[in-house]
Amino acid sequence: MNEKERYDITEICNLFCISSRTLRFYEEKGLIQSVRNDNSNRREYTNAQVEQIRNVIVLRTIGLPIRSIKEYIAGETPLADVIHLRRAEISALIKMKAEEIRMLNEVLAAVEDGEDIFDKERETFDQNHTAAMQLSLQCAEYIRQGDLDKLYSHFSRKMKDYMPEDVFRKVWADSITGLGAFVRMGQTMTDREYDNIVYQYIVFQKMTIRIKFVYHDEIIHGLWIQYCESDGR
Repeated sequence: MNEKERYDITEICNLFCISSRTLRFYEEKGLIQSVRNDNSNRREYTNAQVEQIRNVIVLRTIGLPIRSIKEYIAGETPLADVIHLRRAEISALIKMKAEEIRMLNEVLAAVEDGEDIFDKERETFDQNHTAAMQLSLQCAEYIRQGDLDKLYSHFSRKMKDYMPEDVFRKVWADSITGLGAFVRMGQTMTDREYDNIVYQYIVFQKMTIRIKFVYHDEIIHGLWIQYCESDGR
């Protein structure tokens, strides 16, 4: 295809093997731009805009979400950081799904052994243990995203009385200042002696932190931060 000044939607769709709906979706989300033909008022794309479309398609192909691409295009986040964050999100999801598979395997083994999994007298399948680990991982995601409101909502009333939200925000901000960009989630593990205590590691560029969660009925009754070199692996 010979280079020219402008391309219409049909030409772009044929060039990149995408639908016009996808093209319009990218434009609605602010990932690409178009110009209007003076005569027909139809969308057209300049050479620079064609290159932008090509870049967006590449980033979508490797699995980056719209919000991350927008941050990169806007110059808010370097490309390497965007990719690091997406990899970390997928790794966290894999860990959570692996824990769910472990739980299913345990239940399946019980069923195949003829156990009644609905018997209220039997011990649960490590339910408190599993729920605490999953909640710790979720709370770590809140921390990574800066969504401290959701994290604070899991605190016990006593913790909230001891540390009001504005105080908690300041303490937390002071604790993570200077750690650098988020890299990935580390291990999620329970205490060797107490199942209601979970340690969640979060790896930043300059330092790793270990967060100690203390639970009671899936409510956080204690939270401590420790700086460390290892990520628990």
